[in-house]
Amino acid sequence: MKIPAGTRIYAVSEDEQPGSFAIIQFEDLSMFQITSGTMIEIKPEPNQISNLELIVGKIWVNMQRRMAGQSLKVRTERSVIGIKGTIFILEEDGVHTTLKVIEGVVTFTSLADGNVLEVTAGQKI
Repeated sequence: MKIPAGTRIYAVSEDEQPGSFAIIQFEDLSMFQITSGTMIEIKPEPNQISNLELIVGKIWVNMQRRMAGQSLKVRTERSVIGIKGTIFILEEDGVHTTLKVIEGVVTFTSLADGNVLEVTAGQKI
């Protein structure tokens, strides 16, 4: 099923069981696992395969390697995360944004001051 731009997805568990999640897979085989209580919005942009905004909650991302000029950006209230091929976990609770990189490199850009950090495997900010 193709999900159109602007669609908001809210993962909720009917039985409120901890550990409940949903998986979204894009055409490029990149996967996003969203936990119960998470809300995302699909926001594609030109020259990007899939962009999204993490409004609240937690996502686990397994991003396939990108071709030259292609990347994915995940936006939160306080940051923009740029990805080319990696595995990471991103959490947003309305007050804090937490990034944990499991494999690869992720570019973290603060929307408050514009500072850019490269976060590598094993690092957390």
